[in-house]
Amino acid sequence: MYASSQYFYFPPSSPSPSSQQADASKTEPLLEVPGWKDYDYQDYRDIEQAIQAGISLTYAQCQWLMRWTENETVLAAAFPGGKWETWYTYAWQHCERFAKEQPEWVKYGK
Repeated sequence: MYASSQYFYFPPSSPSPSSQQADASKTEPLLEVPGWKDYDYQDYRDIEQAIQAGISLTYAQCQWLMRWTENETVLAAAFPGGKWETWYTYAWQHCERFAKEQPEWVKYGK
């Protein structure tokens, strides 16, 4: 009588379109960045997708981006050709708290 009943803490549902996109992005190759963990690659993909979609970044994403300002190895591997500066400018323009707390660097003079 009770053996055939299934109980779910969360009702089963189909994956959302954003999770399907995230799954698709996991299959895309990404350069190996020395010292990065799995969550760093996910943060990178999340920021990249937000920029492509033109949506705001979270303050945590902006702080993650700032972690790499002094690491030349990571900057060269993950942000070639001025990509970090482009992302920094986007973060400064799309996160109000970051813009208030992080003074805009004098044309990236660091």
